[in-house]
Amino acid sequence: MARILDATCENNIVKVEGKTVPATILSQGKKASTGAALLQHDQLTYVTSNATDIKDLITQLSTLIDKIETTFTDIASGMTGPTTAPPPALTADLLAMTNIKTALDLMKDNLK
Repeated sequence: MARILDATCENNIVKVEGKTVPATILSQGKKASTGAALLQHDQLTYVTSNATDIKDLITQLSTLIDKIETTFTDIASGMTGPTTAPPPALTADLLAMTNIKTALDLMKDNLK
């Protein structure tokens, strides 16, 4: 019969109730995480909860989509009338999108 225990993992060290335990880690193991240790036949397997990674990813993507929408709205509004100059905020908007993409790439590399 298997048992499920609350566990944490950081730097590839799994702890159950604050004590280090030998376990097979089924995650990237790069960031501190919380999850479950599955004990079956004297074998311990650690599985992380990906809920926080998914929430962070969705938040970053939502922010990026908002920034893209704002940028295109600004460009479209600037295309009416006699001028075709880009909107004043375009450079800052593009920099913000680049920063968000960098954060997403870092998040991908640091999955729990």
